[in-house]
Amino acid sequence: MPAVLGIEILDGGMAGLAKKLLNAHICVIVLVLLCDLMNVIRYAIQASAVASISKKFGEKSGFEEDGAMGGLPIVLATIIGATLCISIAFLLARSAVDGNNRYALRCICWCDGCCGCFSFCTLIQAVIGILGVSSMKSSLDGLACTSGDAEGCQEFTNALNSMLGTVNLLLILLAAIAGCQAFTFCFGAFNANEADQAIQAGLKFTDVNIAIVNKQSQSMQPWKMFP
Repeated sequence: MPAVLGIEILDGGMAGLAKKLLNAHICVIVLVLLCDLMNVIRYAIQASAVASISKKFGEKSGFEEDGAMGGLPIVLATIIGATLCISIAFLLARSAVDGNNRYALRCICWCDGCCGCFSFCTLIQAVIGILGVSSMKSSLDGLACTSGDAEGCQEFTNALNSMLGTVNLLLILLAAIAGCQAFTFCFGAFNANEADQAIQAGLKFTDVNIAIVNKQSQSMQPWKMFP
């Protein structure tokens, strides 16, 4: 019998379906971690730049150094929540395949569809952010420091322009990752629905009795869960 992530599948066709379903969720985990990394880097750059500008230029900059780390709890909560949710979804998908559980597959289909919509919203948000940052950069490029402290004004403009350029690049990467996430979630939902229909038609991923024996064996030798 073919094996997929340590699960012995009865039928070769169902093995291909199980592989696509589980691999889709593994890909999503990787994409979510990359998205989390992009958000951490973007936040760190913004917070560092704001703190640096406020320290160097003081009240004239319009930035508050104390507020540079104000959004950290929200960023961390988003990262932890997204990572936990997709990890639970993967474990649920693996359990659904291992136990021929149609209800779990329906839940995965619904959850993947919702997550795909959220990823698409993240893509739109990133695109709007890119347009906004690009507009700000264009305004700064056309700004002429001619009166007062021209040297300090130009230095401040260059520092802000540099930060916006880096943030814009990270937003582009974030948009690309969000687009891949949306596609992968939809792919996972499609395969979960296909698996549900296959089980409804009488096909099975595994023999439940064999699965129970394998679980008992793996509990004694956990390193054999993965080939």
